[in-house]
Amino acid sequence: MCYLNCPKQFYRLILMDLNMPVMDGFEATRQILELQDNPRHAHLPKVSIAALTAYTDEQNITKCKEVKMVEVLNKPASCKDIMTLVSKFCPLFEPK
Repeated sequence: MCYLNCPKQFYRLILMDLNMPVMDGFEATRQILELQDNPRHAHLPKVSIAALTAYTDEQNITKCKEVKMVEVLNKPASCKDIMTLVSKFCPLFEPK
């Protein structure tokens, strides 16, 4: 998993698709957040996970909140929405 296997890269934000072939975005989010809550990984910065999906019905939005996703963006997302999201969770990012 890249979150743990990229020691020189520290991610502040992951844009997560919900509908993926091997593991859905809900399970991927659960596993990533579970890993970062493990005391062995306390030295790694916390990452925020936002859903980027075409499935923005109430049921999916509720599931996103349950797995602790920080935002839900509807596909196709505008550049403005994505830059706003990135600047919110990545303080050194300055949109042009």
